[in-house]
Amino acid sequence: MSERVHSTQKFGKARVETPLIGSLSVDSFDSGSIWSGRLLSENSEMPFDMSDNYVACDTLSIGCMGPKADLWVQDCPLLSIKGDLFGEIHLPRLNAGETIMIDGRFGDLQAAAAGEGLCQAAGGNMQFPGYELVPAIESSPRSVWPEVEGEFAVGASGVAPFGRIILEEPSSLNGQIIIDATNSTGAHRPDRWTGDIVIGSGTPLTPGVPVVLSTSPIRAQYPTATGPQPESAVAPLYSIPSSLLAGTASGTRGGAVGLVPFARYEADCNPENYRYFEETNHSNAPFLNEDNFVAGAVAAEVAYYGPVFSAGKGLELNRVNRFNPTLLGPVGDTLYTTDAANGNRAKPRVVAVTGNNEVLLGGRFALLPRGTASPTDDLLCDLGPGIAPPLTFEPADSATRFARYDFLLAEPCSQTQCSQCFGDMGFPLNQFCFIADHNNDDGIDGDDVIAFFTDWEASNQNADVNFDNGVDGDDISVFFCWWDAGGCNAN
Repeated sequence: MSERVHSTQKFGKARVETPLIGSLSVDSFDSGSIWSGRLLSENSEMPFDMSDNYVACDTLSIGCMGPKADLWVQDCPLLSIKGDLFGEIHLPRLNAGETIMIDGRFGDLQAAAAGEGLCQAAGGNMQFPGYELVPAIESSPRSVWPEVEGEFAVGASGVAPFGRIILEEPSSLNGQIIIDATNSTGAHRPDRWTGDIVIGSGTPLTPGVPVVLSTSPIRAQYPTATGPQPESAVAPLYSIPSSLLAGTASGTRGGAVGLVPFARYEADCNPENYRYFEETNHSNAPFLNEDNFVAGAVAAEVAYYGPVFSAGKGLELNRVNRFNPTLLGPVGDTLYTTDAANGNRAKPRVVAVTGNNEVLLGGRFALLPRGTASPTDDLLCDLGPGIAPPLTFEPADSATRFARYDFLLAEPCSQTQCSQCFGDMGFPLNQFCFIADHNNDDGIDGDDVIAFFTDWEASNQNADVNFDNGVDGDDISVFFCWWDAGGCNAN
């Protein structure tokens, strides 16, 4: 489908107009539109009723989409773009169980104009032509929506300067969008995502206030009741919980947009990564209960931006220094299990970690992808048949991201003992009586006193045992309360 195929005398660009598609394969969708073709007339005028635009489909495969291409689709289990997406895909919503798979880049007009776009067609790779940066007007009745699609130049319409996937309804991202699916380099390539995901566009008659997931901090949007938070919508590592993008109940995950290889989706992990609280306020940090872990209940859920799997556990459980992020080494494999090897699990983006009915002493733990150290247990991106699965991506530490996921596991101390050592502070981590074992040798003795005062005299954060973000005399009182009680041994 291309304007190059038709003479300039033909009215309009190439179009497919049908309300229902069983199966359709298009090698090169250079320009024009695929839409329902429903034109309702009221008083000889053509209303813009968006509910009539969308084609229902079973299978849709497109080699590539140019900047002048518009696709209106709904209820499509798999929409496969075999090359690059420079045009626009419109949907009322992306339902659970539906996937948009973009094998190449999700790009912009400048990249297409530079001839960078590649279309995976049956006859081999085809480059897009060098696009003029002032695009031509499209005449398809459902190609133009300047308020949402944008105009690259005055008088131009229907051609997006950036590739877009536009969801009409608010909080409607329940399915999965995958970008750069055939990335075989193993590298995380943010430059492959330069388009926008618009969630909650509304209609021309009733425009919405959308969330825009974008790699451009200028175009990213996240409206909230307390004001805009665009930094949360900056892709590819956006930090808006999927429940808010999907309109599901709090704690119930929705869909996601993942750049291959998939990184950990911090906002969807449960409980929250303890490392967020490490530098701020320990007392607000969530924790897991040791009894639940031992009983085999789900202890932690590590989420990713796309589906993942492993032939083994996928994640390695490490013990961490109780007061700082130093890794102390992996725990035994018999102490925990994961569901990463279960290909039919209900949460394909999430690896659930459970106890294994054996005693695991409370403290701080980290979950890390096993990686190449144990190839049969690698945590891999699940991209379906025919695509070699790369390892998941772990970003380096930054101001908002961490290279691993940590959580706290509480020990079942008696409430009387906790109250005695913490008084009426209302301290939510009062079950962490392991603070008496200051040198982490699983024993309570004089060496812990020496280790504690070494840290205390140096104003080391490790000595902040009442977690009030300061090292002072109150920490001495709390430490000795637990030490005199023998830690948890006094239960």
